[in-house]
Amino acid sequence: MRRIIKAPAMARDDDTDGRTADGGAAFPFAGDRRFAPVWRKFLGALGARPERLQEHVAAQAQLFAAIAGAGAGAEQGNGAANGADKGGRKDRRFAHEDWEANPFYRYLKESYELNASLMREVAADIELDDGERHALEFMLKQLTSAMSPSNHPLTNPEVARATVATQGENLRRGMDNYLADVRAGAITLSDPEAFEVGRDLAVTPGKVIAQNHLMQLIEYAPTQAKTRARPLLIVPPCINKYYILDLSERDSFIRHLLDEGFRVFLVSWVNAGPAQRALGWDDYVAAGVIEAIETACAASGQEKINVLGYCIGGTLLACALAVMRANGAERAASMSMLTAFVDFCDTGDIGLFVDKEKEFAAGGLFSGLELQRTFGYLRPDDLVWPYVVRSYMLGEKPQPFNILHWNGDSTNLPGRMYAWYLRHTYLDNDLKDGVRVCGTDIKIAGIDLPGMYVACERDHIVPWAAAYASARTASKQAEFVLAASGHVAGVVNPPAKGKGYYHVAPGALGARADGWRAKARRHEGSWWPHFAAWLKKRSGRLVAAPKPADGWRHRAIEDAPGSYVTAPRPPTD
Repeated sequence: MRRIIKAPAMARDDDTDGRTADGGAAFPFAGDRRFAPVWRKFLGALGARPERLQEHVAAQAQLFAAIAGAGAGAEQGNGAANGADKGGRKDRRFAHEDWEANPFYRYLKESYELNASLMREVAADIELDDGERHALEFMLKQLTSAMSPSNHPLTNPEVARATVATQGENLRRGMDNYLADVRAGAITLSDPEAFEVGRDLAVTPGKVIAQNHLMQLIEYAPTQAKTRARPLLIVPPCINKYYILDLSERDSFIRHLLDEGFRVFLVSWVNAGPAQRALGWDDYVAAGVIEAIETACAASGQEKINVLGYCIGGTLLACALAVMRANGAERAASMSMLTAFVDFCDTGDIGLFVDKEKEFAAGGLFSGLELQRTFGYLRPDDLVWPYVVRSYMLGEKPQPFNILHWNGDSTNLPGRMYAWYLRHTYLDNDLKDGVRVCGTDIKIAGIDLPGMYVACERDHIVPWAAAYASARTASKQAEFVLAASGHVAGVVNPPAKGKGYYHVAPGALGARADGWRAKARRHEGSWWPHFAAWLKKRSGRLVAAPKPADGWRHRAIEDAPGSYVTAPRPPTD
């Protein structure tokens, strides 16, 4: 099968020269430049309302008097009194009984909520454009999360009790945990010794049937006597390891597809090191996705295959198919996506970290640890502060959790590749209208293949309405599915758990996401069986199941999960 595109070994994407305006290497996430102006406006608005500050001081005094007066303030609380956050949900930060039973801690909790409410109220009254308001709300979320009394050893009753009970041993253990995390460069979220890739994670049998400097291509061993003739190729994100789709046997999306009778191929990306430091987006499209598509077609003997992209893997996949189509190569029968952008119309909180003047230009490597920290601070009350308290103050070791182990197993990216991605997606959003990839002018809107596009309603990385817009951009034949939960938990939701739900609606996708939501019907359980039923209609007849690499001109290189996913993260300096 002929090669469609060959990327140069050291590609240089458009006009990025690898340096910032002052000649220094750039950093991709902007802090002060984006947030400082709106912070000044907030402080100015706070100072311009002395009467509101006086009311706030009076409310604090009233709260203190009520709680000091034999607990009479139970009815005068502001929502935090019942351990609930502003959304009415149980606030896990204040689950310990002393936050209610002890007047001192109760005052700290309710005083904190009064302060947070004041900041939100002042912010709501400031005249700001949409971008400024988004930045201010994000900044206040970080600030109010950090200032919670639950996050400090002198104001957390559970820490105080543990310190007395252990005579300070919890703090000594906590310091050991802290120093270990400083050396590692990230907060440890899961017991690092509990899981091993290939032993506990990514255990579905298969073979690596091809590899190059960017990826290994895995073909999985069928679990059924017969499989569908047309295989599925999965392109996972290159900013994480692929095994989020192959955790334990019961949590494996890949295993589920095999059990449903599909033949499955998957791209396993390299963890970028010195050999990849000068590669660009074109390389990932050509040597990564296009080569994987061509190899899967040749290995299966199929002229066209089904393809599925997850997160940035979906963006890469869309670019690859657009390049192939422009060069006269139709290799995909369908293109589906999981929580993926091709229209970056609403990038959520993560868009706040991208600044046009601070792109990470090429010439170096972007550390996976930086991405890991950034994603953590998108959800500080879930992924930062609980672990600070439990690990550094209570001196506990993190509990084993396979998803959090994967979350901490980060990957590096070439700076040039990442700079191209930021510029043409988060900054300029020009993939949908036209951009040059692999020497070819492409438009994502020209792909127009059947596809199922899965989004998650609480996704903090790819907001579901933006995923809906992306589905409409990519194909007039798209079916949209809105699953429960967030970016990872909504995708990794096996049917056996009996949890979650998803929404679907018949007919073409309308212009507005909220209009689709209004007519969508809710179904209980996992979306996986719905996708499998959809895919079977596009995967051909049942044939005798092949063995991995049977009839294929290359011999298997090694067993799955392969060496790329198990290799340690290379240093970036």
